[in-house]
Amino acid sequence: MPRHPSPIVALVAALGALVTACGEDAQSTATGSCFAGAVSCDGRWVVTCDPGTLTFQHTKECALGTTCLDGECALTGFSDVVGGDTVAPDTVSPDTLTPDTVVADTLAPDTTPADTFTPDTTPADTTVADTADTSVAEDTAVADTADTAAPEDTTVADTADTAVPEDTTVADTADTAVPEDTTVADTADTAAPEDTSPADTVVADPFSQGLLSYQRITNVAAIGDLSRVRWAADGTHALIVGTSGKLLRYDVDTRQVTFLQALGLTVTDLAVGPGGDGFFVVGSDGGGGKLWHVRAAPFEVVDTIPLSLGAPMAIDRERGKASPRYVIGARNTGTDYIGYFYIWSEAAGLAPVKAFNTSAGLLGVMWGDPAIMGGADFVMSGEGVNGGGSHSWVVGAADVVTNGWSGGYGNGGRASWRPGPGGYGVVIGWSSNHILVFDGTWHNSHWPGPNGNTPQDIAWRADGRRALIVGRVNGPVPIHATVIEIPAGSFSGWTETYVDQSIPSFADAPWYGNSSSMYLSAADWRPVPCDEGLIVGTDNVSGTSSSYGYVIRFYDSTDPACVE
Repeated sequence: MPRHPSPIVALVAALGALVTACGEDAQSTATGSCFAGAVSCDGRWVVTCDPGTLTFQHTKECALGTTCLDGECALTGFSDVVGGDTVAPDTVSPDTLTPDTVVADTLAPDTTPADTFTPDTTPADTTVADTADTSVAEDTAVADTADTAAPEDTTVADTADTAVPEDTTVADTADTAVPEDTTVADTADTAAPEDTSPADTVVADPFSQGLLSYQRITNVAAIGDLSRVRWAADGTHALIVGTSGKLLRYDVDTRQVTFLQALGLTVTDLAVGPGGDGFFVVGSDGGGGKLWHVRAAPFEVVDTIPLSLGAPMAIDRERGKASPRYVIGARNTGTDYIGYFYIWSEAAGLAPVKAFNTSAGLLGVMWGDPAIMGGADFVMSGEGVNGGGSHSWVVGAADVVTNGWSGGYGNGGRASWRPGPGGYGVVIGWSSNHILVFDGTWHNSHWPGPNGNTPQDIAWRADGRRALIVGRVNGPVPIHATVIEIPAGSFSGWTETYVDQSIPSFADAPWYGNSSSMYLSAADWRPVPCDEGLIVGTDNVSGTSSSYGYVIRFYDSTDPACVE
């Protein structure tokens, strides 16, 4: 029989989580304390934690055609084969502009008007004036006594004219071009390297997904189902959640799973920690709800923060900011119809809890795109225990509002807003093959495959190009483990397109699975250029198989970055 999220304890171990990553377009100055040596993203900027000040500093802006992906600039795709370029290529080669060979003047232009005095051309007297002779007849030089001008031109106006006479071209002083042709028309070609046409004027969508390959990772570290997985910010290891609060670590170098510690009675979700430092984990112990800050390599509990109301079910990290906030969604343990939103920030800590009436028990939570709410920051819930529904809360506002859930949508579950280009969020309909897409209004989409695939989690790649939805191990024979991809590409906006990436022949080696009780519970993309990650699932619980939960590595077999 399929597993359902009731009672609550069974539900906790069966559901998936949220993807967190660096978002883009944020231009705010990176502030707030961080973990020395951590790297992150602030929009298209790579930010690095300064060990002296323990604050993020902008270190590199990613070029056009790339995006900041967990502290590194990465191409937005690895091939240029979808739909072709959206504009005709630039066929002018070489450029039609003539190279500028005029060197700018080095002297200021002559702005002094021409002299206003005529040069004195009267030659100097050659005899001394006769001043003693009283005879008029002999006095021939009286006129000379009035001639005081020297033969040379001593007009004052000339002495103020200091500009070079030859420099009369004022226009040249504005000529700052260097002799070579530096026109930028060709530099706008940011399409993938396969595009050899000169100078596209817009970027073609470079995305094309390939077929996923799968590798089973041996897990003998802890028995029981595995329900959640999240990669560390540096991609060197991942933290995995098991039953009864068990935490396990997967190491990339050894490809081994190690048991760390049981943390509380239950652990329900996790996210990358503040400043890339470890993880935030939510769950419950004997004293109620908890938000734990832990490190996994080596394991350490850094801080424990009590959550006064409800049982925490999900956590989501705000995208696109160097100092992100976190939202935690919880539900009342006595009735399913009261929900709680908690907001935590590094600057302010835990804000007062926001309680609200729900349509069903809360299972998922996500940060939405502020553009949906006129620029206001808001969070959304996915509700699916004993009913279905969703609510939104503009952070700090008095009211939590319903999102108009239809009775035909079924039971809501885990939720995740698309990162990168954004444009919409997704709530999983765990009781059917429904995918509920929200972009200000709902789109009820049906994913492919037989009924009963029962989606459990959605996981977005950090750049928003791809998402995986995982679900039940299902028939007909030969049975498959459900993995459905949303090939979202590089542009915003919802398109109802799916690719079946399910694991075939799941009853055979090396899987030895069954279709009566097994689920793939959660997935997460590793924050590296290669399109790879981890999927975790329930145990087999058959009499002839071990009761260890499943850990599965996936990778794109056509992605050149994934060559081992």
